[in-house]
Amino acid sequence: MMHLSSNKELKSYQVKNMISVIVPIYNVSNYLLPCLTSLYKQSYKNFEIIFINDNSTDDSIEVLNTFLQKTNQHITHTVISHPSNKGSGAARNTGINVAQGDFLFFLDSDDVLAYDALENLIKAQNLYD
Repeated sequence: MMHLSSNKELKSYQVKNMISVIVPIYNVSNYLLPCLTSLYKQSYKNFEIIFINDNSTDDSIEVLNTFLQKTNQHITHTVISHPSNKGSGAARNTGINVAQGDFLFFLDSDDVLAYDALENLIKAQNLYD
């Protein structure tokens, strides 16, 4: 596995290796906060987040909006709402259509990422690039 010797080397990878993280949201208010916290605590910072509200009927979007208002992280995010529930596949496709990154990463809104998950993906990609 590639080992970067300094933060300077990692930053040089971040210039071109932006990740678009696509997060479909549908009735996950009980699980969303840990997911958001793990995403915003990533060691790798060159990513955007695309949240797709798939017409949740619980308070998932209120949880998301409260979190976004309180966070002091300056990570680009977009929130898109479907007018009706279309399923996770359609939500992912909506995210793909607006993604600006070099890479796509799909994160289910009830999952939690290790703090270095995105960094390790970029390291692995650069190892084989």
